[in-house]
Parts: sequence; C-alpha cells; structure tokens
Amino acid sequence: MKRAGIALLWLFVGCQPAADPRPNVVLVTLDTTRADHLDVYGYPGETSPGLSAFAEEAVTFTAARSTSSWTLPAHASLFTGLLSHEHGVR
Repeated sequence: MKRAGIALLWLFVGCQPAADPRPNVVLVTLDTTRADHLDVYGYPGETSPGLSAFAEEAVTFTAARSTSSWTLPAHASLFTGLLSHEHGVR
C-alpha cells in the first residue's frame, strides 16, 4: 500500500521517479562444482575462462551456505525463501 501512495504522490507533485533503483542481478548456480577447482577462486589452472571474465566486473562471494546438500530442495529454497521442510521438496 505504501508504494501506491508514493506513486500517487509522484504524480501529484509532477516529479519523475529516478532511474530504476533495482540492481541488475544474474544468478549463476553450478551443480557439483567445487570452488577450489575454479580459477576465479584461485585454482592455478584455467578451468572456467568465461566465468572468470564475467567475475571481473561482478560481485563474487567467498562463503556460502545452503539449506540442503541436494540440488532440487536447495534450489527450491533459493527461489522461494522457504526451508526444505516448509516447501516440501525432497
């Protein structure tokens, strides 16, 4: 309800909202891939040149946690924000 009020206020005073404040997000998930075997995370060989090139201008993370050790329920949690026992994917 607050967003509608703000939008109406912008129309009322004739202001234009700033450029889209939402960030551009690309979510990359890799199944059965170890970070210690990717050159972007310090592996000595060139194992993922495309990912490394992308990471040069992106935000990368060095620590991550998952709700499950299995891909299907982990991705269900990632996309719903629910824990495995809440969304029921097993």
